[in-house]
Amino acid sequence: MPFTPQPGEFFFRRYAEAVWHGNRNRNEIFLTFDDGPTPGITERVLDKLARKNIKAHFFCIGKNVEKEKSLFNEILAAKHVVGNHTYSHLNLFRASWSQYQHDILRCHDVFPSNLFRPPYGRITRSAIRRIKALGFQTILWDVITYDFSQTSNAEHCKKIIRKYLKPGSIIVFHDSVKAAKNMLEGLDFLLTYAECRRFEFSLLNGISNR
Repeated sequence: MPFTPQPGEFFFRRYAEAVWHGNRNRNEIFLTFDDGPTPGITERVLDKLARKNIKAHFFCIGKNVEKEKSLFNEILAAKHVVGNHTYSHLNLFRASWSQYQHDILRCHDVFPSNLFRPPYGRITRSAIRRIKALGFQTILWDVITYDFSQTSNAEHCKKIIRKYLKPGSIIVFHDSVKAAKNMLEGLDFLLTYAECRRFEFSLLNGISNR
C-alpha cells in the first residue's frame, strides 16, 4: 500500500498562523484524538493512556459531548486536554463563514476550550485569522495516521508512525467507530514505539511553531 500524503513544509509556511508541530529540538510528541467522545471506544483509549500515565488531547464534537456527557467528564477527570472540533463536524468548504462560526461557538457553549481543530483539516488562511479573533488557536498536525480510511489498515498506520514521527510531532488518531480497529492497534504500537525512541508525551498548552 503506498504512503498517504502528510503535510510538509509548504503547508507549515503557507498556514503559519496554525500550530502544526512543537519544538523539533525537544524529544517530545503530542498525541491527539478527533471526533469523540464515542461510547465503547473512548473508554478504551482512556484505559490505555491511564496504564502508561500519558496525557493527550481530545478534539471533541459538540453534539457528541451533549450525548455522552459522562464520558466527556471522564476525559476531564483524567486531566486530558479537550479542544473544539465544531458542534456538528462541519466542513468549512461546504459552509458559509457565518455557518462555520456558529458551529464553532455552539461547540464552545457546550464546553469551553481555546484550542480548535477544523474537521477534515479543511481550513484557509483567512479562516485561521478569523478563528484567532474569536479567541481560538488552530491546531493541525504533521502526522496523520489515516486510521479512519477504509482503504487503510493497522499495519499501514504503524508504517506511517515509523516513517514520519519525529521530535515535536503532533499525531492524529480518531476515537470514532469508523477508525476504532485501526486506531486501537495503531495506538498500542505508538505507545511502545515512543517508549523505545524515548519520546515524551507532552501537552500543547500555548505552544506555537518554533
